[in-house]
Amino acid sequence: MISLTSPDLLFWFVLLFSVIVFILSFIRFFSYSGFKIIIFLRGTALILVLLLFLNPKIDIKRKESKSLVWQIFIDKSLSMRYYKQPSSSAYLSGIISFLDQLKQSDVQMDVYSFGSQLDTVGKVSDLGLNSGSTNLGHVFRKMDDNKRKRIAGAVIFTDGQINQGSLPSSFDLKPTFPIHIIGVGDTIPMIDLAVQSIDAPPVVVKGEKIDLDVLISSFGNISERINVTLFHGDRLIGSKVINVSGHGGKDRVRFRVEPATVGETSYRVQVSALADEINIQNNRQIVRIHILKDKYRIAMLTGAPNYNTSILKHYIGENQKYELDHFVYGKDGFLPDIKSFWEKKYQLIIFDNHPVTQNEHDWKSFNRIFAKKLISHQSGFTIISGPESLPTTIASYLNLMNLELKKPILISGIQTEWNFTKEWVNLFAFQGIEWALEENINLPPLASGIETTTSEQFILAEYNVSGVNVPLLVAGEKKSMRYIFWSSPDMFSLHYKLQGSNQSKLLRDMWNIMFGWLMKTGGNKEFFFRTDKNSYQQGEAILLTGKPTLSTTIVMNDGIVNLFSDGNKISVKPLSFDLESKEYKSRFWASQSGQIEYTVEINQNEESYVIGRGSFDVEESQIELNHVFLNDSPLKIISQKTDGEFRYWENRHSLMGLISPKTKSESYVQRAVLHENIWIMVSILILLTSEWILRRRVGLI
Repeated sequence: MISLTSPDLLFWFVLLFSVIVFILSFIRFFSYSGFKIIIFLRGTALILVLLLFLNPKIDIKRKESKSLVWQIFIDKSLSMRYYKQPSSSAYLSGIISFLDQLKQSDVQMDVYSFGSQLDTVGKVSDLGLNSGSTNLGHVFRKMDDNKRKRIAGAVIFTDGQINQGSLPSSFDLKPTFPIHIIGVGDTIPMIDLAVQSIDAPPVVVKGEKIDLDVLISSFGNISERINVTLFHGDRLIGSKVINVSGHGGKDRVRFRVEPATVGETSYRVQVSALADEINIQNNRQIVRIHILKDKYRIAMLTGAPNYNTSILKHYIGENQKYELDHFVYGKDGFLPDIKSFWEKKYQLIIFDNHPVTQNEHDWKSFNRIFAKKLISHQSGFTIISGPESLPTTIASYLNLMNLELKKPILISGIQTEWNFTKEWVNLFAFQGIEWALEENINLPPLASGIETTTSEQFILAEYNVSGVNVPLLVAGEKKSMRYIFWSSPDMFSLHYKLQGSNQSKLLRDMWNIMFGWLMKTGGNKEFFFRTDKNSYQQGEAILLTGKPTLSTTIVMNDGIVNLFSDGNKISVKPLSFDLESKEYKSRFWASQSGQIEYTVEINQNEESYVIGRGSFDVEESQIELNHVFLNDSPLKIISQKTDGEFRYWENRHSLMGLISPKTKSESYVQRAVLHENIWIMVSILILLTSEWILRRRVGLI
């Protein structure tokens, strides 16, 4: 069939013009027989050129018969090795025999194996049944990719144990082509008990009672009482007896514990082993929990009471976790007696306008003893300058912070503009203090104070004078001791000058954040990440959760989890924030065995921060061994929905009558566009060349 576009005005003009020129050119030669061939050649070339203006297209209908391919999928997961009927060797030889019969019937086949991955199969006899998990989703994704290709149908050899990837119900199962399934294995599950999960908070406060919710799964024909025990280290702290019914049943056991120690602690849950149990390595699991302090003791030494004193006491008193011992220097020494200060352990020691001239000599002699107290007790240390604080009185204590006095640039006491630095956000990256870098923040000037040199410290705030930056707020860490030095004597003015403004709580928020950092109230971390278990089997699902340790931590950015083995990065997994639980979560699968380390990265303000790190163990045992039986129910549903048939292994050959060579006739239209066809152009060129040669012979040229 030839199709032409509708001629427009330009075509009719060209046609009329060409005909007129053609007639005028050859009108004298129409009666001469020798010129008729020339007229014919010129006319034919003209007709072809004019025809091209109408964009002619020739559509030719054709039919083609194509052979369709049957896709064969073979389950190569580890569980296939543990069946008695068929054995692993009988399983492979049975498939080889099945495929040979199909070849004799001239059935076109593509053969694949699947477990945790999908692979093409060369020789079935060389197939290793060693995949650590079964991901049937790979099979259905392969079918979806090939729906438009030459597929006659599919045959799947499997036991139906799907322990990784998407479930078949998530795929669009329609009778596009039949899916026949051959169920392999025993329908009676092998006996297995497993501690499937332990649900516990990743971080708690000392003294709080917490619940450990343990999920026990059981498979096989079991009707027994088993012991579930809880250990803290090697100490038995709980035991319960439960009845398990097997057949995939799940039982919950709850233990309530009250952690008494601070830091990271671990609990081990263990179930008793049964006779003939196929896998006992999943009978125990360990969960780690970080225990925070319930109370933090603070000592504040005031050399001379000043306006800063009441502000600091107010901020400390607002937090019920803080206990304050306030020592004030007077004529008769400190009140209460300073002796109790040396005897007690404090998480934070604050020098408020201290030492002063009156006690300068005594505290210079205490410098070495004080340094030992800080190190042995791992206390935080803060110096806040006051009106009576002089460079000479606090110099020796600044040295404990690796700070040295320097010749001042600013005139002491002069009101000077200042601002926060980017190092504030770097140090307190995820604690809701974005206001620190706001350009329109209105910060009242502060009186200049004692100036020091800095080396490896964080300069959190600084004065700005004619392009010269002078430290105002300095923080650092030395031998596990964290410290902060505030150099301005009129810190209190921030509290009063900002009242009634949008930044009225600025100073309080600053010190709440700095107190938490100094005393490591988050256990030296802003976030705690941990896996739902400490030990996994290969192919088992892993849930990594993380939560902030401070209520001001309000980051909701998604991130990534980097996985390492022996120092080499092996994978990167996505991390997302769950708005409902207020936790970060990442789900992935245990792959290779050994100790796997991880780091958690979050992007904020175009910077990447590592906010968590840890490790978990992956055992040599496989998740495949938890469920070793023929799970025929979902397999029957799959074959039924796709107009296929389900057969047990011993009846596999009855499918032969349903698997036969198939062809498919496809009709298609082959279109030729003449103005794109080179032979049309060549024909026009030949016609014009032939005409030119004849015209030359008769003497018209």
